[in-house]
Amino acid sequence: MLYLVANELEAAVELLPSVNTGRRRWTNAEYGADPIKDILNFLMKSPENLTLDLFNILLKEISKIFPQWIWSAYFSLARLSCHLSKSEVVEAQQAIIKTASKVFKFPSDNTAVYFGFLKGTLEVEGYSSSQSNQLVTWFYTIKDLMNLKGCYVDIVWIMEQIANLKAHLPNDVWEKFSIDIYTNIKFSEYKYKARSILEQTLLHLWSVNDLTLLKALIESNNLPEHLQYDFYRSIWKDIHLAPKPYDVLALTKPDLKATSILKNEFIESLCRVMVEHQHPDAQRMQIYYNQYDELAIIY
Repeated sequence: MLYLVANELEAAVELLPSVNTGRRRWTNAEYGADPIKDILNFLMKSPENLTLDLFNILLKEISKIFPQWIWSAYFSLARLSCHLSKSEVVEAQQAIIKTASKVFKFPSDNTAVYFGFLKGTLEVEGYSSSQSNQLVTWFYTIKDLMNLKGCYVDIVWIMEQIANLKAHLPNDVWEKFSIDIYTNIKFSEYKYKARSILEQTLLHLWSVNDLTLLKALIESNNLPEHLQYDFYRSIWKDIHLAPKPYDVLALTKPDLKATSILKNEFIESLCRVMVEHQHPDAQRMQIYYNQYDELAIIY
């Protein structure tokens, strides 16, 4: 919105009711979510401009739009609520919880709101023992909501938020919360999308140099065998992206009953890592691998 370019926030907000039709045309000629998202992005850069009155106006406008197009705005507005005064934060957060619970048909989509509370609180106050109880309450709320049906807030976005929280939480707190979430995701229910979702969630975790959750997922035995080996093959293919490739290979080493094809793919990945890291036995291992089509893994 041009008003925001000129730092005219008040004028942009006054214009909202006239441009927010509450729907989206496929031509994008009439899309109420865009102006709201522009204002939220503006406020993210200058949260001192947020007042409780403005919060309530934005919440009202967001609630008019079908959630498929605007669910991420609930995350942003919940995150911004933490910049209000302490007395106003409570009122604002109660209001957005009430509104979101009415708008979202599927309960799990409300996780966007609680992730917003977590991110905003940690950004404004940091982590401290004084507010740890509140954070833990939100953790468990998110976990409980994820056990219910969702529609718009996808698991890849959730794992991205979890990865982003790592820098703001003590490691033991982050690991406990994250492991509870990750090991209880029913990946097999995603059917043909399951492998892709596993790949995408893992890349978010690798982006913050984490292997703890991968180890926990493997040890949980929650993945069906066929999906687990499909996942392993993806990991071996992208092993160059892993933060600690030797550790990742140790975690995903196929067992004795695995097919020769799987064992060969593992060995091929190991060879690539050894060459990349200039292991003294890399050349010998590469020659050995090239000589035989089928190799048994030595345990």
